[in-house]
Amino acid sequence: MESYFGIELDQVHLDLRYNLRSLGYTGGLKGCERKAGIDRGDLEGVDGYFAVLLWDDYQRNKNEKALKSLLAYNIQDVVNLETLMVLSYNLKLKDTPFTATHQTTSVGRRS
Repeated sequence: MESYFGIELDQVHLDLRYNLRSLGYTGGLKGCERKAGIDRGDLEGVDGYFAVLLWDDYQRNKNEKALKSLLAYNIQDVVNLETLMVLSYNLKLKDTPFTATHQTTSVGRRS
């Protein structure tokens, strides 16, 4: 993104899969969501392969509905990643002396 847009993103990168795996969450993003009880609503069952098909349909046929579905799918991924980040952060804190003072309800916000 930095090279494509020509901007500097001075942010930490964290791959949640390692943190989630250490907590017993496996199966990729969708598997972790299921274990955490996250419901995707109308997007349940849509996976990365189907997302590729949606993009292909949009590219070939200019199918706006396919593009809207793909965007909804991607937005749901981002929202659920935050939820899983908060969950994993709080679970990692659980057995530390910081659990009462550092629990969070959203990224950057303590409860």
